Amino acid sequence: TKRPSRAANGVLVHGWCHTRIEHNRSESRELGFLLYQGDNPEMIPVLINQEWVRLYDDGTKAACIGAHDPSVKGQPHE
Repeated sequence: TKRPSRAANGVLVHGWCHTRIEHNRSESRELGFLLYQGDNPEMIPVLINQEWVRLYDDGTKAACIGAHDPSVKGQPHE
Protein backbone atom coordinates (compact mmCIF):
# COMPACT_ATOMS: atom_id res chain seq x y z
CA THR A 1 0.00 0.00 0.00
CA LYS A 2 1.08 3.56 -0.64
CA ARG A 3 1.77 5.70 2.38
CA PRO A 4 1.37 9.47 2.40
CA SER A 5 4.46 11.42 1.43
CA ARG A 6 6.39 13.01 4.25
CA ALA A 7 8.83 15.90 4.01
CA ALA A 8 11.34 13.97 6.13
CA ASN A 9 11.32 11.22 3.50
CA GLY A 10 12.26 13.49 0.60
CA VAL A 11 15.68 14.42 -0.70
CA LEU A 12 16.03 16.20 -4.02
CA VAL A 13 18.81 14.56 -6.03
CA HIS A 14 20.12 14.90 -9.58
CA GLY A 15 18.89 12.26 -12.03
CA TRP A 16 22.31 10.58 -12.19
CA CYS A 17 22.41 10.42 -8.39
CA HIS A 18 18.95 8.84 -8.34
CA THR A 19 20.15 6.16 -10.74
CA ARG A 20 23.18 5.49 -8.54
CA ILE A 21 20.98 5.26 -5.45
CA GLU A 22 18.69 2.73 -7.13
CA HIS A 23 21.57 0.62 -8.48
CA ASN A 24 23.50 0.59 -5.18
CA ARG A 25 20.67 -0.05 -2.76
CA SER A 26 22.75 -1.47 0.09
CA GLU A 27 25.15 1.48 0.09
CA SER A 28 22.24 3.89 -0.32
CA ARG A 29 20.51 2.39 2.71
CA GLU A 30 23.69 2.81 4.78
CA LEU A 31 23.84 6.46 3.72
CA GLY A 32 20.18 7.06 4.61
CA PHE A 33 18.91 7.54 1.05
CA LEU A 34 16.71 4.43 1.04
CA LEU A 35 14.37 3.46 3.84
CA TYR A 36 12.33 0.37 4.54
CA GLN A 37 8.59 0.85 4.38
CA GLY A 38 8.14 0.79 8.17
CA ASP A 39 11.03 3.16 8.94
CA ASN A 40 10.37 6.51 10.53
CA PRO A 41 12.27 8.92 8.25
CA GLU A 42 12.78 11.36 11.11
CA MET A 43 14.83 8.70 12.92
CA ILE A 44 17.15 7.72 10.04
CA PRO A 45 20.20 9.96 9.53
CA VAL A 46 21.16 10.79 5.95
CA LEU A 47 24.58 11.86 4.68
CA ILE A 48 24.21 15.20 2.87
CA ASN A 49 27.24 17.27 1.84
CA GLN A 50 29.48 15.04 3.99
CA GLU A 51 27.38 15.76 7.09
CA TRP A 52 25.04 13.36 8.89
CA VAL A 53 21.67 15.03 9.41
CA ARG A 54 18.14 14.13 10.33
CA LEU A 55 15.31 15.55 8.23
CA TYR A 56 12.01 16.50 9.82
CA ASP A 57 8.48 16.80 8.48
CA ASP A 58 8.39 20.52 9.26
CA GLY A 59 11.21 21.04 6.71
CA THR A 60 14.00 21.51 9.22
CA LYS A 61 17.11 19.42 9.67
CA ALA A 62 19.45 18.75 12.58
CA ALA A 63 23.07 17.67 12.59
CA CYS A 64 23.76 14.28 14.10
CA ILE A 65 26.50 14.50 16.69
CA GLY A 66 28.93 11.62 17.15
CA ALA A 67 29.76 8.55 15.12
CA HIS A 68 27.03 7.06 12.98
CA ASP A 69 26.49 3.33 13.05
CA PRO A 70 24.01 2.55 10.25
CA SER A 71 23.50 -0.98 11.57
CA VAL A 72 21.69 0.38 14.64
CA LYS A 73 18.20 1.30 13.49
CA GLY A 74 16.85 4.46 15.10
CA GLN A 75 20.13 5.11 16.93
CA PRO A 76 20.02 8.54 18.57
CA HIS A 77 22.68 10.93 17.35
CA GLU A 78 21.67 14.21 18.93
